[in-house]
Amino acid sequence: MVTAPAARARIPSLGGAAMGRWSIALIGSLALGGCQLWWNAEAYFNTYYNMHRLMKEVESEFEYYDETRRTERPRVLVPDSVLPEPLEATELPTFLRAYIIEPPKLQVVQQRLDSILRKGSKLLALRARSELVDDALLLMAQTFFYRGEWLPAQVKCQELLQLFPNSPLAADAQLLLAKSYLMQRKIALGKRTLSRTIDAAWRQGRSDILAEAYRLLAELALAQGDAEGALRPYRHAVAIEPDARLRARWQLELAALLYRLRRYEEAAAAFQQVLRYSPELVVEFEARLYRAAALIRSGGLAEAEALLRQLKSSRRYAQWVGYVLAQELTLRRRAGASDEELRRIERQADSAFSGNPALLAAHYEYGLELLQQGDLRRAQRYIARATVARSPVFARAQYYNRLLARWEQATATVESARQRAPEELPDTLRTRVADALYELGRVYAQLGKADSVERFYRAALRWYEEGNPRRARALLALGEWLRSNNPAESDSLLEQVVWRYPATPYSAYARQLLGYTEEAVVDTAAELYRSGMLLQAIGEYAFAQRQWQRVVEGYPESPYAPKALYALGWLYERRLGHRDSALAYYAELVARYPQTPYAREVYTSVLYALAHREGVPVDSIRQRYPGGTPSGEKGRGGRENPPPVLEPVPEPPPVQPDIPMPKTTPELPRPVPSPRKP
Repeated sequence: MVTAPAARARIPSLGGAAMGRWSIALIGSLALGGCQLWWNAEAYFNTYYNMHRLMKEVESEFEYYDETRRTERPRVLVPDSVLPEPLEATELPTFLRAYIIEPPKLQVVQQRLDSILRKGSKLLALRARSELVDDALLLMAQTFFYRGEWLPAQVKCQELLQLFPNSPLAADAQLLLAKSYLMQRKIALGKRTLSRTIDAAWRQGRSDILAEAYRLLAELALAQGDAEGALRPYRHAVAIEPDARLRARWQLELAALLYRLRRYEEAAAAFQQVLRYSPELVVEFEARLYRAAALIRSGGLAEAEALLRQLKSSRRYAQWVGYVLAQELTLRRRAGASDEELRRIERQADSAFSGNPALLAAHYEYGLELLQQGDLRRAQRYIARATVARSPVFARAQYYNRLLARWEQATATVESARQRAPEELPDTLRTRVADALYELGRVYAQLGKADSVERFYRAALRWYEEGNPRRARALLALGEWLRSNNPAESDSLLEQVVWRYPATPYSAYARQLLGYTEEAVVDTAAELYRSGMLLQAIGEYAFAQRQWQRVVEGYPESPYAPKALYALGWLYERRLGHRDSALAYYAELVARYPQTPYAREVYTSVLYALAHREGVPVDSIRQRYPGGTPSGEKGRGGRENPPPVLEPVPEPPPVQPDIPMPKTTPELPRPVPSPRKP
């Protein structure tokens, strides 16, 4: 320890002027330090203290709300269910929905959150020199995040990181920024920010932030379909998490992921690791239960039976006996128990624990095993039992149940004509049997039964008549199925679709598979329609009428058929002045193609014209359309103009998406007189 004299001896001797300058600098430093201390104290006691207190109260209210509504119940894990169902474009993954605070929960703390934002704005505006600006920015970002305002939360986090890159709160801000990006579905930015969060947390020694960032990376990998990519972040989270209870939960998530990936031996060891930490009761039960389930599926039946016996006899887990019974049922099935014993256990389980999600999952899993074995009848029975109540397997069970219902219906149709040749049946019944064979091919393709798919598609082709447009879809389905195994035959089948059925929607997809450009296939209906338009433009109305008539009569399924009818009516009305012929064509357009934009264009005019011609009171139609005339025009003095025989219509518009007609469309008679030629 240095004594006072020795300390004084170390001070160099200074002259008078130097001593004065040193004294001024020292006094200035002390003054500035005192000012900074004053600014910090004023900011802390006037604003930040209250902000921090209010945030603690908000989070305490959230914990109380969750605690009063929490129902601890074990999860239901099913192998091969690791990947989530496909999401809609605007739908959030399940793990992100947990960050959305429901309105009743938010309403309790709304005033406190507003107060935090007001105090934070006051601190930033009046006390920007204090050292609590970064703390205020983080609290404001958290407030915006709790309120579901992701963009303002993102902006506040970015301000904190730009103004205070070395702040001790940088890791917290990076994590909150990543969550804000993910909630806005900015997945790439979210993943990049999570990587930066991990770097910042490593530098600052924030193990809690590290564990949360790794968990989010794992959940994000699962949501994107990368199950293997989720294992490593979970292992990092388990190794880093300081809280023993959270470590047990992350270890359980890792083990559950291995179980759903069918890596049963690794899963059994991982479930055993959960018990080394300090798990909560439900986490402990899940670890023991699914360790037994993994042992059942990996061949350790004796050890699994002992574990299930312990779980069943323990009073700690008495409320979850139904889950144990579901695994016991799976154990008996794997051990080859008699049908009588299995039925006894099933009756006991269904009567005592009706609707238990674990039992429904056990029925679903056994139904899938029967499906793989080819026993579709029994599989349908067990999968149908899994759809009686909502459970984690309800959606998939319902999908397979509908698929097997289609299989059953198509099989019954085919069986009814088994002893008959296609030529012996009427065309309608023959088409129905062919449709059933095609449906069976589709069902077996969705079930993964490759040996049956080709057989039923070829049978459907034998039953379809050559000119039936539905034959095109069977050719397309078989051609696409043979794409990898027999490309030569696949190309031949797809070319048949292109050249024999060019007007069907299957032709466009076949051209895409073959790599054809649009110019490689001539659309006859389109060429005839364009030819008529060119002839009409130069005044050759007779030839134009002939070309459009060929489209209507020869290609009624083509999208150019309603265009041709519209053009014919327009030609007779606007160019030739034959209103009766124009009305006949327009009425045919409305009757045959009511959902096209061309029919909608003339629909009201046709109603008025037919009413005027047949002497029907126009007031009855005006009551159906209270707006007056189709164009809604008013006469002098606000009175409605009387409807003309035909409203003027514009030039034929380009092809547009179908527009639904009103449900009250009356059935218009097909025009009896044929259009007069010019």
